[in-house]
Amino acid sequence: MIREEEVIIRRYLSRSGAVPISFDFRIFLEAWNDPNVKAAIQNTLLTLLIDQCHRWGSIYIYLPEQAFDEWLHPVSGKLCVLRIATLCVGGNPISSEAQEGGPDTRTKIDCFKEAPMLRNVEVLTTSFTGAILNIALPFCQLENFKIISGPDTCCEDLLTSRPFHLRTTDISRYSIPLNSLPASSLSFQHLTRLRLYTTEQTLSIFRILDILVLPTLSTLHIAGEFDFDAARPLFSKILLLIQHSGCSMKTLTVLAPLDTQQEEFYNILRLSPDLQHLEVPHIDAQGIQKLVLDMGDVPRRQLIPNLRVLKLCWYGSDHKNPSTGVIDVTTLRAMVVSRTTGDFPFLDQVHLYKYHNPSQSAQLDSLWNATVMSAEDTQLALAARTFESSLWCLCQSRLEARSPSNSLYRRSLHAMAWPDASRADQEMRELENVNLAHHADSLVLARRNVLCLLHEISQLEAGIIPGDDRFAFRVRAGEVCQKWKPFILRDARATRYAWRYVSPSLSVLTCRPVAEDEERTWKDIISRCNP
Repeated sequence: MIREEEVIIRRYLSRSGAVPISFDFRIFLEAWNDPNVKAAIQNTLLTLLIDQCHRWGSIYIYLPEQAFDEWLHPVSGKLCVLRIATLCVGGNPISSEAQEGGPDTRTKIDCFKEAPMLRNVEVLTTSFTGAILNIALPFCQLENFKIISGPDTCCEDLLTSRPFHLRTTDISRYSIPLNSLPASSLSFQHLTRLRLYTTEQTLSIFRILDILVLPTLSTLHIAGEFDFDAARPLFSKILLLIQHSGCSMKTLTVLAPLDTQQEEFYNILRLSPDLQHLEVPHIDAQGIQKLVLDMGDVPRRQLIPNLRVLKLCWYGSDHKNPSTGVIDVTTLRAMVVSRTTGDFPFLDQVHLYKYHNPSQSAQLDSLWNATVMSAEDTQLALAARTFESSLWCLCQSRLEARSPSNSLYRRSLHAMAWPDASRADQEMRELENVNLAHHADSLVLARRNVLCLLHEISQLEAGIIPGDDRFAFRVRAGEVCQKWKPFILRDARATRYAWRYVSPSLSVLTCRPVAEDEERTWKDIISRCNP
């Protein structure tokens, strides 16, 4: 195997001439712990790459911690064209020496500190045996930095270096000691995107929100795994960041159990008039009412008038401020209508995620549908649920085809999901026999993902769906789509608002302009919606 890889690398290096090269090099602990494999890798594959380190342009390296120092030290000072580096530092096997070193043991990786062109860095470190890892990088020149961290000092080093051209920063699972932060504020004039992901154990990273000044911040993304009590101060910290920075964000995402009834949340919105994408926990009826735009002759100051996408997620009820977790669909509709009429920027989508109200779909249907559902339409809606379930079974083949590395999982999925091909053929016949000319509301099929799934089946490669050679599922799925298309578009033109129930936990509303192009409408209908 190593010999085959050596031939490939030699061919790649010889054919690439003198231009900068990109490569992905990963050595896991199993190989590192085998002396023969380790020596073969070092003497062949790694030697070939290190000899060309002056040509490294973009690299992805995954090595055990010890290997970085032992194998890569020859590249120091020779990385003259390196611009993009992803460094994944794996843990070393537990040894008596490491255990004796205790928590103050420090390991330093400094082979990348002299790389004058390096601009984009991603660091992934895992848990180590009592070591604090120090990765020396030219932080002051970085433009984009991402860290998914174990015990290292990268975040502190980045902040204290204050890179002038830093534009994006992603920090995930990183705990920052209080005494490592400067007492004064830290200003990053060009940072436009900040992403933080934390757990109960790494909540200390939120301390940086108290000292950062980000005047050009346009995207703030915060997510994590923690409870309401731990998250309670977060809106106050975000508000403080905005007030210190004087920024007006375009995207605010908070994927965490937060109480949006706090006044700090609405103060954030008042200070963000340019906000276009808002993704936050559940907002109650009173909060949604605040988002209704005033259409009167003397309008009041509007709250986030440029909103294009609103995503709400139910994380449960805060024990200190209980909430039912039920969307007030009447107030929601008033908010949507106010943002899809008049001179304001057009609201594109509303997502409702993890709301498990059994009657919610029926409430949305009855309030938003342009037509009254007849008995035939009701029957079609019930049939659509059955069709959707059957079509999901067919589309599981796509997932199986894209997961070749997990054969056991694929076999169990295949056995679980796949109906008898003859039964699938019969259900496809039922779809083919549906005559939408007899239905006033054919959009029930779009609301149940039927069109999206049929399109996906029609686009699968040959040989993926069992029984396709006999029953031509792919061809027939495409033909059904084309047969239904005129009726679906007819009914889509009759309404500006279309709900899709993507899954039991996700409902998506799409708002369409009056004069929207039909092909764009059709593309939206047959495309997959994601949370």
